[in-house]
Amino acid sequence: QRSLHLSWTACTEIVRITAAIPYAWRAARIHKQHSRKKLSSHYDDNNNSIDDDDVLLLPAVPYGSHKRQVADIWLPPRSLSESNEDANNEGGAGKNRPMCLFIHGGVWSSGEAWHYAPMARCLAQHGIITAVMTYRLFPETGAKGQAADVCAALAWCASQVAQTHKGDAENIALVGHSAGAHLCALALCAKAASLSNLVDDDSILKKASRVQPRRFVSLNGVFDIPSHYEYERRRGVESLSTMKRAMGDSHEAMAALSPSLILRGESKCADADSLSGRRTTRLFSRALNKDKKDKDKDKDTMAPSSIAARFPEETYFLTALGDTTVPFVESVQMHGALQEAGAPHSELLLYPAPNDHGSLVLAWPGGAKHRFGDDNDLAPWSRDLL
Repeated sequence: QRSLHLSWTACTEIVRITAAIPYAWRAARIHKQHSRKKLSSHYDDNNNSIDDDDVLLLPAVPYGSHKRQVADIWLPPRSLSESNEDANNEGGAGKNRPMCLFIHGGVWSSGEAWHYAPMARCLAQHGIITAVMTYRLFPETGAKGQAADVCAALAWCASQVAQTHKGDAENIALVGHSAGAHLCALALCAKAASLSNLVDDDSILKKASRVQPRRFVSLNGVFDIPSHYEYERRRGVESLSTMKRAMGDSHEAMAALSPSLILRGESKCADADSLSGRRTTRLFSRALNKDKKDKDKDKDTMAPSSIAARFPEETYFLTALGDTTVPFVESVQMHGALQEAGAPHSELLLYPAPNDHGSLVLAWPGGAKHRFGDDNDLAPWSRDLL
């Protein structure tokens, strides 16, 4: 029976991958088309190889020393940039553009920046400087190393990208899909409490601690790793998934790297009888160096809800009800954990079936002439994200 179930799962995945071939071809074509553009012709007055109404892609710009520590930077059309500057330049300097740092999913072991070219181009067409980063993959590193990469890319966006391309370092949206949303939330938890046990590079964490994204947007994210592992086990795919191994291959390691459990562990509204809640509280107390026998030492530690309080001023969970890879309950529970722990703002947006795990990042318009304000061809989640 298990063999039949695995065979059915494998066949389903093959059908899904086959169905995605047209999208992959379109994404690769868009990526190749825009990576040919020259930066000089995008910004000077020669107009020799690029339409003023087109976006520009700077592929594989490094934010670190590893070959996977790179990001594609999608720059808005020059005409849109200039019109925005003119509109805001009466009596003062032009307004810098909003920025988006996107972190892909892929079971912590796969994913490429070009996969998201249609979405990134659409964001740039709407005036948003968009960086699509890649990060080190399992088994070369685990979730801690990947969270460190997110921190490094965030600090890089706020400094170098913002300065070079007139971006607003105080208006950065951190957007993650699936495993990427988990890494975003993990990085935010580590950054909020300076917890070096959640990332594997203290120096990177210190740099990122000075940068606060204005928004965190999760697209079909996974936040309770032990619970999701049980879901994978019931589906019979736990041996195919790299999730458990990327976390550290034990229940305790999975719980320690689960953002929703981290928040529940410090929330006064958490279920005190929950095994995972008790375990996470214990792990976090250890990480914060709390001494339960000496309550006076608690004055030097974080307040119970301080991690949530230091989350971005806006958090949004976009999730598809037809998602069978990461059920929507993951987003519901993380949203509730943030609210219980006192986050500044958390909002949950649900999209009906048959929208599934990939819809929110793959169902974006592919037309080269899509323009700012022309949103009739956008799906509801695309409009919400914009």
